[in-house]
Amino acid sequence: MVLCTSLAHADNLDDAREAFNEAQLLYKQGKFKSAAKKFRDAYKAKAYPQFLFNIGASYERANNYRAAVDYYGRYLDKVPDAKDKAQIKKRIAVLKEEIERAKKSQDKAPSQKVKQLRAVKLQSVVVIRSTPPGAKIWLDSKKGPPLGLTPWEGNIQGRHVIYVELEGHSPAQDVIEPSGSNRIRDVRFVLTRFEQKAENYLGLLKVTSNVPGAQVFIDNKEAGAYGVTPFQKQIDEGKHKVWVTAPGYNTYEREIDIAKTQVHSIHATLEGSPVGYMNFRGAGIEFSKVWMDDEVICETGPCRVAVPEGKHKFKVSRKDYKSYSKNVTVRSASETRFTVGLVKKPGKADAVVAWTLAAVFAGGATYSWFKLKPQQEDRYNAAKIVSDNVDALFNACPNSDNDCRNALRDQKEDANSHKDEHNLKRKVAKWGAIAGWGAAGISAAVATYYTFRDKGEPSTGQTETRAIKVKPLVGVNFGGLGVDGTF
Repeated sequence: MVLCTSLAHADNLDDAREAFNEAQLLYKQGKFKSAAKKFRDAYKAKAYPQFLFNIGASYERANNYRAAVDYYGRYLDKVPDAKDKAQIKKRIAVLKEEIERAKKSQDKAPSQKVKQLRAVKLQSVVVIRSTPPGAKIWLDSKKGPPLGLTPWEGNIQGRHVIYVELEGHSPAQDVIEPSGSNRIRDVRFVLTRFEQKAENYLGLLKVTSNVPGAQVFIDNKEAGAYGVTPFQKQIDEGKHKVWVTAPGYNTYEREIDIAKTQVHSIHATLEGSPVGYMNFRGAGIEFSKVWMDDEVICETGPCRVAVPEGKHKFKVSRKDYKSYSKNVTVRSASETRFTVGLVKKPGKADAVVAWTLAAVFAGGATYSWFKLKPQQEDRYNAAKIVSDNVDALFNACPNSDNDCRNALRDQKEDANSHKDEHNLKRKVAKWGAIAGWGAAGISAAVATYYTFRDKGEPSTGQTETRAIKVKPLVGVNFGGLGVDGTF
């Protein structure tokens, strides 16, 4: 018998787990509409009825009672013998009454009946699988009828012992412990046949690899791995196809002809490098892009990717939000959760005002220098010409002609007055233009600072690294290593 309780590596289950974890976080934060959407994403990935219940619970907390009733009803349709069926039906009845009451009342606040409903508790999911499938499952005791056959999924609360039996194979068992938070728990059993005699047409297959703990698949990859290297198993005589895989390495593939009573050895040489895993998450991660060493590795989150071990620079970016970067040393056989909280970029109103002032000052200065100053210079020159002409006429007047001289004196005074006035105005236009250009330069400098400064709180992030445990697995006709870990 071989048993391993492991992280699910099936693609859809991984997607469901990611969405489920995000939904739980949003639910705890009170973002119930967003939580409902994430639970729907989890249901699309894996149609577990428990997700329908959690969608209903999220809508109930969001006061969307119609949607809550719908999803609670769909859950009961999928699980007609649910242990909490009576409580859910009562909840549905209260919510239906609330829907009718809301139609007749202007008061949209929840009624006392709704407030008296017990706080709804999200349901977790336990998935029990076996290779080969079709094994009977019991909880805690094999005295009663079996819970079902593998593969099986459902909601199991508390600590239990799981027993699995399949005719002609070694029985297996495992203990699931209570968890402080709801999650998806994947319990995987790899069952081996009982020891059989040579006349039963069995040969012994031994598989080793240059990468310890590589997964071994026989005949059908979809059925799941039989075990990990170093691996041995008695199998039927005849032709079989063997695959050996490890994250970060190429897949080794070989067809082998098994002869009864004979030992057949395969050594798989895998090419590649050890990897660790990066798991990117956080509020709004589904709108974000993830970069590693300046290359995009996830167009949108959340995502879990295998990364070559070593030091890498990771960045999470989102339009109109401040990006977050961090250098992380990735180690093989480990998983690092990279959780970010991106902060929205502040507005640039202050920069716009400063640029506008710079443009106004520059425009005014340019107009003053190229338009007003030449106008005043022309008028000053015209007044100067008049003044010089009056001087010439004054000298031509006879000394005895007082009327002529007095009239020319008045004209002279008037011309000098205009000349002084336009001289002052041309100086004002000149220095006003210079001052305006100076003010425009200062405003432009301020505007540049406002444009590029990092205003407000920065985006934040945190990383948490956990080792993916490697443990020995020993059973009839088998010895090797297994991977163990939980979310």
